[in-house]
Amino acid sequence: MAHADADAGHQLGRGRAQGTAGRPRPGPPATAGGAVAVDSPQHRHHPGRRPDHRGGLAAAVLGLRPGRKRPGDPAVPERRLRGRGRRQQHPRAADALPGPPVAVVRLLPGGLWRAACVHLGLHRAGAGRRPAGYPVRGLHTLGLVRGLRPCRSPGHRTESMISVVIPLYNKAEAIARTVESVLAQTDPDWELVVVDDGSRDDGPQIVSRYTDPRIRLERQANAGVSAARNRGAELARHELVAFLDADDYWDPGHIANLRQLIQRFPDAALYATAYNVVNESGQSRKIRVRHDGDGQDYILMADYFADIMEVEHPVHSSAVAVRKPVFKRVGGFPVGVKAGEDIICWSRLACAGPLAYAKQATAFYVLPPVSVGKRSSALRRPQKPDRVAAELEKLHDTTPRLARSLKRFLGEWHRIRAMLFLELNERADCLYELRQATACSPMKLRDAVSFVMLALPHLPRQRLLARLRAAKGRA
Repeated sequence: MAHADADAGHQLGRGRAQGTAGRPRPGPPATAGGAVAVDSPQHRHHPGRRPDHRGGLAAAVLGLRPGRKRPGDPAVPERRLRGRGRRQQHPRAADALPGPPVAVVRLLPGGLWRAACVHLGLHRAGAGRRPAGYPVRGLHTLGLVRGLRPCRSPGHRTESMISVVIPLYNKAEAIARTVESVLAQTDPDWELVVVDDGSRDDGPQIVSRYTDPRIRLERQANAGVSAARNRGAELARHELVAFLDADDYWDPGHIANLRQLIQRFPDAALYATAYNVVNESGQSRKIRVRHDGDGQDYILMADYFADIMEVEHPVHSSAVAVRKPVFKRVGGFPVGVKAGEDIICWSRLACAGPLAYAKQATAFYVLPPVSVGKRSSALRRPQKPDRVAAELEKLHDTTPRLARSLKRFLGEWHRIRAMLFLELNERADCLYELRQATACSPMKLRDAVSFVMLALPHLPRQRLLARLRAAKGRA
């Protein structure tokens, strides 16, 4: 979120490999990295794969029956695998595998590897420097495998890799810390896509100095944060996409926290973690959410709109992840909305399915460096027309199961806009927002107070508002 509606939003709440025949027998758990080597002497104790505990890239090595020349032929002699208690795997074609393998090795009598042919070339420059198991490294050393490509082992779900998207616009003073927080993740299975939205400072140059092959810098003409996030998600190579703003940062365990949440609730529409709010002096505090104290670390919020009106807003753009197909289906972030674009996106996703939430705060939201009480009118002014309210009305009409809580949420949205207009001494707009609020939900005591304050002269009203803000800050 940005500017006035950003403040408003914060106040609203105080696979298995495809193409296989039969079900694989139980084997060692599939994790990211490692090599899939069929009928290899090195893998007799763990048939099917050898984990690479350092994570990163992996290579699948498929065996071809003697006499077969194409990787599209069945690759595993089923009888031999059954006789030795191996996994039964029948890749029908190398291209049918999610994350195709790089090498197809011909199996000759006796289990000897006599030749290898490269099925795919380099995935990206420098990728071959990340090894993926001793057999594949040996083939690579002999020149039989030219490069390694990230791929998924049989039984390895698509959430093994996470794409991180950072929209960048004039954040040279903060982007290094943000990128370093991604590099410091204890879980190494990620790629980082930084989308420069026409920055006029040195931010893009700072990003370009990083040589880690997992980091990509993409450039576009200035089109706004929504367009930058959408493009980053489109360029993401993996199904799971996490977002991080250019001036925020992560705890080293953030991706691991997200992964635990995703494994617990694989069918959720949106994944989010709790976050810390960092003020201008560098002090941080964890947000308070509705479900604190219930003894559960990971929960499923069936009614997002009811939850966000309790205590503090639980969702922030630097602490979320979403599946790429679901993100595309709801339309991503609305382009052209200057404030509240994330509220629209989260609301669309909440109407598409439940929200999975991790209570451990592993993201840090850095407040903008604007002195309290001295924010400019332009920064605090709500956007007109109100695109957020229009989108919420549309969702209310198309999502009956959440209609009641969504209507209450819409009322809260109008109340906050009313207070912002009241601070700006724009009485007509304030009165309109108050009427909209009371039309959405029953009139509250603070609505009556706002109506009374409308009748006060400007200076006494500003003093009273300052006292109310101070009292709220102490609460």
